[in-house]
Amino acid sequence: NIHHPHDSLFRHAMAHLPVAKDFFSQYLPTEVVKSIDLKSLTFCKDSFVDKHLKKSQVDVLYKAKFLQNDRSAYLYILVEHQSTEDYLIAFRLLEYQTKIIRQHLDQKKSKYLPLIYPFVFYTGTASIGSTVDLFELFDQYKNFAKQWLFGPYRIIDVKNVQDKDLIKHPWSGPLGFIYKHRALGDIITSFETLSEMLEKLPNNSDDYIEAMLSYILSQVEFEDKKEMQKEIENKFDGLLPFKKGTIGDYLFNRAVDKAYGKAYDQACKTVYAEAYHDAEKKCKTLGKQQGIKQNTIAITKKCLAMKFPIEQIMAISGLSREEIVALQAEIAS
Repeated sequence: NIHHPHDSLFRHAMAHLPVAKDFFSQYLPTEVVKSIDLKSLTFCKDSFVDKHLKKSQVDVLYKAKFLQNDRSAYLYILVEHQSTEDYLIAFRLLEYQTKIIRQHLDQKKSKYLPLIYPFVFYTGTASIGSTVDLFELFDQYKNFAKQWLFGPYRIIDVKNVQDKDLIKHPWSGPLGFIYKHRALGDIITSFETLSEMLEKLPNNSDDYIEAMLSYILSQVEFEDKKEMQKEIENKFDGLLPFKKGTIGDYLFNRAVDKAYGKAYDQACKTVYAEAYHDAEKKCKTLGKQQGIKQNTIAITKKCLAMKFPIEQIMAISGLSREEIVALQAEIAS
């Protein structure tokens, strides 16, 4: 919605191609005019201004093609008429341009970002006063901002970090070590080195060590869990505040509860649902709907024998707690 007559006038006028072409010819830098094809201008109806600022701002977006290829560029005009200074207007422009880029990527499915040339068309009575340079908003750290915000980001490919460098860092080293050797697929054979790193941590690191060991147990294949459990038992028995002989079981159970809880629930539902679906299909084919109930009971008994939680069986089968408890008693007898 447009709240002011001058805002309505601007959007109405700029929606006309002759007006837009003349406007951009007048206000765009020469090098930009020479780079884009003004004949390809296309008016975009979208607005990118924040809702709470629509009373004081309106925007206009045009798309154009570069002369040398078919790539798109955007010309974005933010109309500002409030008399009070908006010191963060350069930042707002960045926000709006990011929205434009996001929309472009969603529509075009392109891996390249479009260029956007931004304007602020000020219609207020006072001097606009705001900085036109985004980096000025970072004050004394503007040089850092140029490097950190828009410079190349750093990639830490942990697979390529040397173990000897990870060992030098007692706190962050074990974290990188675990992720590295999980990716390389040799976390079990590398456990000796990891255990030495963890044993060097101070006494107040019990929770950190526990998290590391639980994660390892959650990542190894099922047939390797018992072997890893014994390794943990041998290496860390007495190091963590658990009773002797219980560290492996404790961490194993924690790993199942934390890392495998959702997967376990989903697996139970999938197995039961597939079996139920097959039973229902057969029963419908034979015209014996009573068979569905019989198959449900048979499968429920199997789930009880496998120690599936009663709540899961209730949710999937539709049987009541009393019915399941009765079946459980029948199995026990």
